[in-house]
Amino acid sequence: MPRLLVVECDAARRDALMFVLTEAGFRAKAVAHVEVAHELATHRVALLLIGDGDLRMLDDLPRRDGSLTVPVLTLVDPGNIAGILGSLSAGARGVLSRERSPDEIVAKVKSLLKPAELNDSNTHLITIDEDGSLQERTYEESELIEALGAACEDITRLQKRYEAELSQRRKVEQALMESEAFYHSLVETLPLALLRKDLQGRFTFVNRLLRDAFRKTDDACTG
Repeated sequence: MPRLLVVECDAARRDALMFVLTEAGFRAKAVAHVEVAHELATHRVALLLIGDGDLRMLDDLPRRDGSLTVPVLTLVDPGNIAGILGSLSAGARGVLSRERSPDEIVAKVKSLLKPAELNDSNTHLITIDEDGSLQERTYEESELIEALGAACEDITRLQKRYEAELSQRRKVEQALMESEAFYHSLVETLPLALLRKDLQGRFTFVNRLLRDAFRKTDDACTG
């Protein structure tokens, strides 16, 4: 089974990724970015997986004729366009969102472990407006289109998730409002004098029966 290296500075994400890879049957090892050079020099590594917190190390990886000597898959946060462009221009074979399912991660890893197919498309020098500055970087057109298409899918997924969470939140807020209304209706109609105090001993609520007994308004009783 091919050997994979995982470089991820976030411990929780690293452990989750290692679990996915080992469950899929891959021989994977998690290393710090300072250990990568030694691992590449002493072992045959089939694929290097790098989290977006360690993308700067791409510039330090060994190259032959300008290309990375080991295939690289970077994992970036959804919508991290700078991370996508930086990965591709540095020579990464693939870019994948962290939001992707374990099955999608495994499928992407398997696709990158296959021998690279010869591609008739040429690289293109594209001007990218990044962080307010113009930068010229070289990208493989097909890889750029694939990565940006995946980024759009991730943004759509996040939007749908946000809308679902917002809808659920509105339902919860409505249920709380109804519960609060029922509570106030109940304590206002009970034939008992009820009050509520805070930790400083101030009245925060006085029901109608007690207000009538005091012959005061709600504002005069609380606060």
